[in-house]
Formats: sequence, C-alpha cells, structure tokens
Amino acid sequence: MTLKALVPMVFVTDVKRSVDFYSRALGFRMTGSYMPDGRLCWACLKSGDADLMLSLPEGTVGGGCIYYYYTDDVVGLHAALARKGIETTQPFVTFYGMKEITLRDPDGNVITVGQNTDEPPTDGAERAVDLREHK
Repeated sequence: MTLKALVPMVFVTDVKRSVDFYSRALGFRMTGSYMPDGRLCWACLKSGDADLMLSLPEGTVGGGCIYYYYTDDVVGLHAALARKGIETTQPFVTFYGMKEITLRDPDGNVITVGQNTDEPPTDGAERAVDLREHK
C-alpha cells in the first residue's frame, strides 16, 4: 500500500463563491464538480501541482477540513490498520467512484483514504458518511 497524494477537502458555506475566490486569488481552475439539483455542492480545483476540494459540510461536524489521501490499495490499507488495532470504517464505494475508508487521528481530525474503482456504490453510500458516528 502506498499513499499517492494528499488533497485537503475544505468545508465552505458557498462552494461557488469559494471556487471564484481560489480561482481569482491563486489561479485554481475547477477540474470536477458535483451539482445535484443544479446547486454546486462539491468542487475539485487544481493550480499547478496543488489540488484542493471544496465541499458543503453536510454530514460532517461543522467547518474545518478532511485530509483526503489517495492510495493504490484501500482494502490492503484497511487490513493493515486493523492488524495495528486502528479503527476505521469498513471499505465502502461512493456514488462518485471511489472506494474509501475513514478514520480519525488522536485529536479527532478526519482522514479519508480513497482509491478509484469501477465497483457499484455501496448501499447507502450516495450520502456523505456521517463522521460524527465514527470514533
């Protein structure tokens, strides 16, 4: 298992406004988006080698951010963490094509690790994982 990249997911109150800010201020461009019912709820931005995700904070604890890592083997990572006694969610497949696990560090910071997949979404994964329930 290798971690490939870290992309912070910052929770904002207005994704469109934040996309506009990061575009004007730091030259980011939008490379992906999620717009249910025509409302921009999530965006992926890129500027040079830097990536950033912006999201509404639904299903999470208030503002802040999630540290989102990409890996080439999320199932292997899940097994390795379990052997070390580190609690995570079970691997699940999101509606946006990622197999993910979520855990918290000792200070409660949320870490999500994902891997691209063609597997169908896990039942109930069409909504964000409620991180308040994960210890």
